[in-house]
Amino acid sequence: MPIRLRLVLWFGSIFAIPLILLGIAAPAWLGAELGERDDTALRAAFSLMVREGVRQAGFAELAEAGLDAVRSNDATTELLGGDGRILARHGIRSAPTLLAGDRENFERARNDMQSLRLVPPGQQRAFRIVAGPSGAGPGAPVLVIGSPLTAIEHAVADISDALAVGIPATIVLAMLGIWLLTRSALRPITAMVERARTITMDRLDERITVPRSADELGTLAGTLNEMLDRIGQGLAGQQRLIADASHELRTPLTMIRFELELLRESPELTGSDASGVQRSLGETLRMSRMIDNLLTLARFEGGGIQLLRNRIELAEEARNVAERFRAPGLMLGVDIAVEGGPVEAFADRERIDQVITNLLDNAVKYAGEGDIRVRVWSTGETAGLSVTDQGPGLSEPERERIFEWAERLPSAGYHRMGGSGLGLAICRMIVTAHGGELWVTSAQGQGCTFSCTLPL
Repeated sequence: MPIRLRLVLWFGSIFAIPLILLGIAAPAWLGAELGERDDTALRAAFSLMVREGVRQAGFAELAEAGLDAVRSNDATTELLGGDGRILARHGIRSAPTLLAGDRENFERARNDMQSLRLVPPGQQRAFRIVAGPSGAGPGAPVLVIGSPLTAIEHAVADISDALAVGIPATIVLAMLGIWLLTRSALRPITAMVERARTITMDRLDERITVPRSADELGTLAGTLNEMLDRIGQGLAGQQRLIADASHELRTPLTMIRFELELLRESPELTGSDASGVQRSLGETLRMSRMIDNLLTLARFEGGGIQLLRNRIELAEEARNVAERFRAPGLMLGVDIAVEGGPVEAFADRERIDQVITNLLDNAVKYAGEGDIRVRVWSTGETAGLSVTDQGPGLSEPERERIFEWAERLPSAGYHRMGGSGLGLAICRMIVTAHGGELWVTSAQGQGCTFSCTLPL
């Protein structure tokens, strides 16, 4: 889960939980508070009427004074006799009877003042009622004062509706604000990530932009740049080591190759000795190609490669390289054929020779029992060369992996002449440096065709 989403959910939850609790508690608290105030007003009206002396005669005038303290237009009061019948009542005409017919609550009110919340018989509205004896004697009538809870319930419902709409809207707005705030706060990190993705092995001189703010983000950017410095220094040291070792190894290998070629021409060699010399010469050539690949790789990575472009005849170059592989190929039962007419390309002869050499080297290693076909062709804007073998072929994922450094696929098959896994990676580097393309078409069991294009 992205860190921005986690922050929004985390801080949104911290903000939302108190609001949800408030939405639950506020209506309940408001209802209780308004009910308590209503109950206090009813008690005050009850006490006022009892002090003035409640009598059946003149009850309306006394009740009017008492109901004024309640401050409710729907309040009503009634005086009940010992048998529960209404002796007198005062209020609006539509006011229901309060305790008349409610024997249980009436009996309780005869003994002591009671505060009740009930729904009178035949009514749907709830009332808050204060009832109790109107005098000190045992047979004193019961005074009842009640007020409907409609206004309180409406107020509680209104505030509940307002909170039901306002709280989710507030939470959404808060989470949106948190999202925008975290996006602004994490924007420098996003910029660092995007910048870091563009820094590859051939662009290690580039650095991540350090934010102006002197905070943790600036420290992170600086630390990443320091790490890139160390990686660049280490890679430069490795490139120097590879280049120096390649230079040092070239001279003795050239001498060994020269001596083996002279020995091969000696008439004194027997058949078995000549075969051994030929194998040794083949291994020497393979080591020379490996050293050339390492040196080319070091120069590419160090930015020291320079292309000496000239007009070259591509088919002639292909035939020259194929001739060098003809003897090793025949030893393995593989014939190499070059097809195509004269095609000129604008390229570095030495580097293109290296590309064709690596492609044929791979083809000879993995050709199986079939022959190798080199075809030279051209279009209106490019010159092209293809090398086709009859080897085990490649699967779709392997067709791209095979161009990676030091990649040697287990399914590639025979490995009869070994290899470092650098050849195809270097071929793609050289062809790309010329402004061309290198790709492979293949299917498992049907061989491979490596093709490259070069500018005319």
